[in-house]
Amino acid sequence: MKKYYEFSIKAFGKDNINKRYDFLLKEINDFILSRNITSSVTIDKSILKEMVVDYFSDTRRIKEFLNVTADKNVSSYLAYWIMRKKPLSLINKHDYLTRMKKPFLEYVNEWLAFHLILKMKYKHTGLKMFIDI
Repeated sequence: MKKYYEFSIKAFGKDNINKRYDFLLKEINDFILSRNITSSVTIDKSILKEMVVDYFSDTRRIKEFLNVTADKNVSSYLAYWIMRKKPLSLINKHDYLTRMKKPFLEYVNEWLAFHLILKMKYKHTGLKMFIDI
């Protein structure tokens, strides 16, 4: 597994991977705050780190396979990995009252993925700097 991550670091650079992680962490925190769900949801930072490295590894493989130089589907790949790894989790999954007031919490990772797709597609954020990665 370590070799797998080292290859991604060599291909994209540790700085780019760290920038993406930091940016996503900020975006996820903004998402949580904007929906007033700080008491209901937490970010698993180890899953987020793994997700970012997997994203870069997958992007590298796709670029090599399709012989592409620029990635125009950053949001799609990120959405895929968010929904696969699920970096957000409910603090108390069995809190019936909270789930009744905020039923979307069951699908919070899917909402996050959708939120990022919209932001990236409409360039309401600094994500445009990652288009060529």
